[in-house]
Amino acid sequence: MSSEDKSDSVQTSFLFGILMGLADAIPGVSGGTIAFLLGFYKKLVNSLSFFVNFIRNLTPFKINIQNDSWKKHFSFLLPLGIGILISYYYVTLFLVGPTDSPGLLRKASTAPMLYGLFFGLVFASLPRLWNEVENSNNINLMVAFSSALLTYLVLGLNFFSGDSTPYILFISGILSLTAMLLPGLSGAMVLVILGQYSYIASSFHDGSFIDLSPFFLGGVVCLFTIVPFLRYSLRNHHSETMAVMTGMLAGSLRTLWPLKSNYDINQGPLVNYTFGDNLQSFTTNDFLFLNQIHLILIFFILGLFIENLIIYFKKSSSFTE
Repeated sequence: MSSEDKSDSVQTSFLFGILMGLADAIPGVSGGTIAFLLGFYKKLVNSLSFFVNFIRNLTPFKINIQNDSWKKHFSFLLPLGIGILISYYYVTLFLVGPTDSPGLLRKASTAPMLYGLFFGLVFASLPRLWNEVENSNNINLMVAFSSALLTYLVLGLNFFSGDSTPYILFISGILSLTAMLLPGLSGAMVLVILGQYSYIASSFHDGSFIDLSPFFLGGVVCLFTIVPFLRYSLRNHHSETMAVMTGMLAGSLRTLWPLKSNYDINQGPLVNYTFGDNLQSFTTNDFLFLNQIHLILIFFILGLFIENLIIYFKKSSSFTE
């Protein structure tokens, strides 16, 4: 059965949406990777491209007269999108929650372990992304190193302190949708990096959609501008593009460091602790004779395991046509 046949039914598209939404809601896992593993990544890109051209041409009646292809793309994208929204809602409700009911990622008792898990996921994904660099010469190595250093320094600026201004939300919409559609990159992880994951998820559960309008606008701009540019770059400058992405992901580990002074952006900036600081709060809460630092290490190892499991299934899967 070809990859085109696997997502022909509405029920299958909805199920794929559930799985993509689950992946997109968890920082470190990519919905694009799920689409690639299940064999409908090309169909997703083609359907989105058709939708973009459909809007750009502004000739829906002409397209309808010539053929019924729009029905095929619509019947695929609509249940897929509904599945993504439903899955994203419930997963983020568990991780983030509304403003007045913090989820696991906003509680000091559980957030360090989750950040350790995300840190492990991203750390383990770096070799896989670098392997996508077909021409891994010294030039591309320097490109990756420069990208990592620049990302690390930029993320340390007050500009990315977590303030949810309209401008930051707009940029977040562009970058998160770009990452969401690329196998190996995580849209949720980009939001964590930008300090917007908790705000966007909690606003989503609070029903504050007007406050999120800059974020949605950024996603629309990405769909019509950045995604075509990325497709061109990956087709014509694949090695250089993947080297930049690998470096950016490596530099982003700065924001995923699990030892922080605070985990809820509503209570102040998320400042990283180092092992030279006073880490008493991470060593006094015992759980089965394990303190939080021990648990962080365990979840970090779990992240490494999950990412390597994803790589294994990607290599062995028959759905990667």
